[in-house]
Amino acid sequence: MAYFNIEFKPTLSGQNCVTAFGNTELISDWQAVDCPKGTFRVVGATTIMRGTEGAVQNINARLLFGSLDQDGTVPPSLGTANATLDGTGYFKHLVGMYKIQTSTGPLDYLNVTSPLTSDGNMDTIFTIDSTRRITTTGSTIHVVDGKIAVAVVSEGTPDFGTGVLTTGAVSVSTTPVTITVDGVHATKALAVGDVLEAQDGASVGTVTALTTTSVTLDAVAEALLNDDELVNINPIRIILHCEI
Repeated sequence: MAYFNIEFKPTLSGQNCVTAFGNTELISDWQAVDCPKGTFRVVGATTIMRGTEGAVQNINARLLFGSLDQDGTVPPSLGTANATLDGTGYFKHLVGMYKIQTSTGPLDYLNVTSPLTSDGNMDTIFTIDSTRRITTTGSTIHVVDGKIAVAVVSEGTPDFGTGVLTTGAVSVSTTPVTITVDGVHATKALAVGDVLEAQDGASVGTVTALTTTSVTLDAVAEALLNDDELVNINPIRIILHCEI
């Protein structure tokens, strides 16, 4: 037996981050995730989920797993983020579901849930075949390229807003910019390396430094207005613990 991790970060839009999700709504549609070729077993999952406006939140979720199309593309969409899963066409792609159930932890600003605890994240018989593919006619074939599709669905009402607000207009820049912010202390809601958008979806840049009242970015892709909320578009990090 050999053990390994598969790590990935779902990407949300700025609008999705500041809009609270309802129960059983789509957080993140299918994304292709690299994994070993063949069949392997998922024995647990660690999730690191950012809080809302600088405060920790307990977030239950479900991971949906699917096979890619024959040409390597992800399955047809499950639906629209922040809404119910009313998509169609993906039914034969589905291969399993995994529940993430969080519990209160010791951290003030984010939640970390790992397997082998009492929260139900352990399932020793859940296996995935990364070679399974679906053809345009709906039949199953096997292609050895080592990828799976994963989507994230909410349980409860998660909210990934930060409450970190610009204190004035910010112009487009191809060089580093330091933005003065107010509202929630930036260090409670953001981290170096975060990729930011504004609440209206305007693309911003990557965080290179932080203080409680300032955010330094590598660049500013789109102009910002006063009181724009700066949000991290990857507020969830998932690590699947696997065995082969």
